[in-house]
Amino acid sequence: MNDAIGTLIRRKLRDGRLPLGNLSRVWRGRSEDDVCCAVCDEPITKQQIVLEGIVSLSDKPPKPIHFHIRCFELWTHAVAGRTA
Repeated sequence: MNDAIGTLIRRKLRDGRLPLGNLSRVWRGRSEDDVCCAVCDEPITKQQIVLEGIVSLSDKPPKPIHFHIRCFELWTHAVAGRTA
């Protein structure tokens, strides 16, 4: 795992900015709008594939969360490592 992204993921998992799993649905496709990746905070442009899921973080209502494909893979790996 890229060390900088891994550190960022662990920090966001710890402080609740990223979920520890349990996305109710995930789908992929071209973004209709430019959105920001929940992992790296970089834009996901209309030309890139976006993975979008629905998540509930703490006591907030469900909301969409967006990932670059690679960032989603790294987040999934990090979450699996926390629960193993």
